[in-house]
Amino acid sequence: LALVAQATGKNPASFGGFDLISELGTLMDKGGRFRDDSKFGDFSNPLGQSFDILALTRATPGGAPKASIDNLLTAQCADGGFAEAFPKAGAPCSSSPDATGLALQALVATDNGCPAVKAISWLTAHEQADGSFANKAVDKSKPATANVNSTAYAALGLVAGHQSTAKVVAYLSSVQGADGGLPVNPGTSNKKSDVYATAQALDAFAGSSFLTIGPSPIAAKTLTCSPTPAST
Repeated sequence: LALVAQATGKNPASFGGFDLISELGTLMDKGGRFRDDSKFGDFSNPLGQSFDILALTRATPGGAPKASIDNLLTAQCADGGFAEAFPKAGAPCSSSPDATGLALQALVATDNGCPAVKAISWLTAHEQADGSFANKAVDKSKPATANVNSTAYAALGLVAGHQSTAKVVAYLSSVQGADGGLPVNPGTSNKKSDVYATAQALDAFAGSSFLTIGPSPIAAKTLTCSPTPAST
């Protein structure tokens, strides 16, 4: 919500009678994770963590606390992508384009070059020949299929990382319906336009990201990652 306030030119520290920035500060625990508490438990995840980091980076002079970024990095898998859930002992780390595209924007915004470069490598390696991205994070028992939501979020990360999204946009255009909307899974029989999928595709069509949408964008950064010196 703080990021929505910023993107629409409002003050997130005074939005609907709430100081959303202070509230984010109270939600962050000592380990840097932003809690997502409800009566059902804590549903904090790397996607919410990335949104929090982006909001604080855009709204505060000091930016997001380092601890919050370090906590996000615990969800980066060995292959460079990001999982949609924080790691649990003994559980495999499964990267998804949604989480990777969103986390990549947070990493670019906070000038974390090496993790960002790894995330870009994962995304570019998992882009399909037609420009789409597939995701099976919800049900890993089923084959991954092209997904408009996942493709759009991957595109936002690639834009933030200064990568071409021409093929991605061409794919999204190819599955756009006559009514202007896009379905969630174009490869299935249900090709009905979906509000959520269409909304996520908008930024991809515009070539923007959560760093640049709205006033007071985060300045573009050149990603650098110096190799670790060899030990002697």
